Amino acid sequence: MLPHICITINMLVVYGVSSQVIFAAATSDSNPYYSTIWVVLARLLGFFLSAWLIERIGRVRLLQASAGVQLLGSVLVGFFFYYRPSLAAHGWLVLVGALIIFFTYGVGIAPVTWVYFSELTASAVRSVSLNILLVCFGLMMFSFVHSYVWLESVLGIHGVFWALSVLSVVQIVFAQIWLPETRGLTLEQIQSRYFEGAQDESDSESEKAHEMQRDPAQQNAV
Repeated sequence: MLPHICITINMLVVYGVSSQVIFAAATSDSNPYYSTIWVVLARLLGFFLSAWLIERIGRVRLLQASAGVQLLGSVLVGFFFYYRPSLAAHGWLVLVGALIIFFTYGVGIAPVTWVYFSELTASAVRSVSLNILLVCFGLMMFSFVHSYVWLESVLGIHGVFWALSVLSVVQIVFAQIWLPETRGLTLEQIQSRYFEGAQDESDSESEKAHEMQRDPAQQNAV
């Protein structure tokens, strides 16, 4: 799912290998270690609020709102690094942008992604799908972290954050077009709406095919 790609890039840009590097590059006045701690606390606050918001405003709207606010944070950080010589005295802008990015990660992007996974995966294959998804997630994480130095050399730090802002726009469009709203529906209703009908139709087609195969054999026997 597309939000998982955005989660991976969030982890890369702010919380993983690059977090202290980015804060250190922004300003020499603040401690990158403590800045990273503030970022993690923002994510934790987002997780707490998501439990209250996800059933009140809906999955799609929460995901789109989170991506929209994340877009602002990404543009802010990219703007700082693009004009870093002129904004050297305002390194706090990077911390503000990072707080925005990871708060939106915690309040909407990550929780909605996992809720959709549990709701929109057929119960018969959910356990296998989860293992496959975790493997893919780990591979994406490794790939992005491994390529961060190359990305920074090609795009610059500002380009990495502006690329994240582009993905935020893609995520908004993706949620609007392809993600169904499941607020207010039980898991049984969701499974019945999106999976059992298709399964029944598939079973019916299989039965018809078997009947067609049996008919010639019965005619030959007669």
